[in-house]
Amino acid sequence: MNPRHRVSGILASMSSYEPKRISGTYWERFLMNALPVPVLIVLLIGLKNSFESLSLIEAALIIAFGSLLIWIIDSEPARRKNPVNLFDGTVLQIGDERVPSNAIHSITPLQVYKGWTRLVQIEYHCDQGLKTAIILSKPAPFWMMWAPPRTLRLLLKSHPELANRVQTERTT
Repeated sequence: MNPRHRVSGILASMSSYEPKRISGTYWERFLMNALPVPVLIVLLIGLKNSFESLSLIEAALIIAFGSLLIWIIDSEPARRKNPVNLFDGTVLQIGDERVPSNAIHSITPLQVYKGWTRLVQIEYHCDQGLKTAIILSKPAPFWMMWAPPRTLRLLLKSHPELANRVQTERTT
């Protein structure tokens, strides 16, 4: 094989545009929203009592049960809405459907109750007419809750033409 063909093949594969997941996952929500709070509580208890009043097993139980409880409370409202994945590539992939950006009718950020859970509702035109999809947003640190959902920011960064289709945020 000619080494020149090998290099050009490598460069061609590097320049191809791979679809990138811009929707959130429940695992990301666990790591960003649920885990830090119990860890911080255990650290504060340990610092206050110089780690003598808390055994390793007690600390692990507080972290495990606290994280699980926060994760269930944080994720359950979103699970009830059956969110789908959103991939950004040459066209958007919403769930199992490929949708060109010009088929997007509206984008509405949703905040579930007043908690950490952020969703994005996308209405788009397809063969069956107007469809609505709910997307679980990527989690953001708690100090970024005032900003638009992270998934929406990623979507608008790669498709700025969709900015005029964004509606005001609603609480569900």
